[in-house]
Amino acid sequence: MVTLRTPRGPQRFEVAGTVLDTIEPVQAGEASIIMDRQVYRRLWQDDRIDRLSLKLKPDRNAAATRRDLQHDYAGSGLVVVSPAEITAAFTTAIDNMVVVSQILSLLLLATLIVGIANTFVIDVLDRQREMGLLRALGLFGRQVALSLVLEVIVLASLISLLAVPMGMYTTYGNTLLMSRMFAVRFTLAPHEVLISLGLVLMAALLAAYLPARRAAKVDVLEALHYE
Repeated sequence: MVTLRTPRGPQRFEVAGTVLDTIEPVQAGEASIIMDRQVYRRLWQDDRIDRLSLKLKPDRNAAATRRDLQHDYAGSGLVVVSPAEITAAFTTAIDNMVVVSQILSLLLLATLIVGIANTFVIDVLDRQREMGLLRALGLFGRQVALSLVLEVIVLASLISLLAVPMGMYTTYGNTLLMSRMFAVRFTLAPHEVLISLGLVLMAALLAAYLPARRAAKVDVLEALHYE
């Protein structure tokens, strides 16, 4: 039930259902109400209308009827829109939103990959002395390189365990808001999450590969004197 203020005082109405409002979109936090015209005219004493829904008989030509309406009411600003056009316009709007969202996601993913790679490269370069000490203690070059790779795998896995649930929670909140605004159900694609996670882990391993090779060939004396 919903209570509306009318010139005849507050009136309670039962909500029979909800529809997707694509002809006249409302702002966030607002809503449109569709009711019987006789009820509206009686309670609000307003005889004006801004929309008519026409249902043609099977033998009527929709295109001809549309031309007649536009010809008869050309000077009144009348716009004749078919359900197919409404659906097409809404579908186009949703498709454009999806494209923009995918582009932003790719840019974010690229930024994330570059950031991870840069972080691991700098981390390895700043640990030259530590790697020299490991070599001085008797570790082979490949063992030092392997330890760096394993460290990257552990760090990337821990970060993913924290980031993926937080990202899914944020995405759920955003899709819930979009669903309420557009009356369309958005779902999270698990395969996209797995692909993104795989790309991030691959970027971390690639970022650690070159520094690990360098660590395997590090000169012990040079590394010990590194500041």
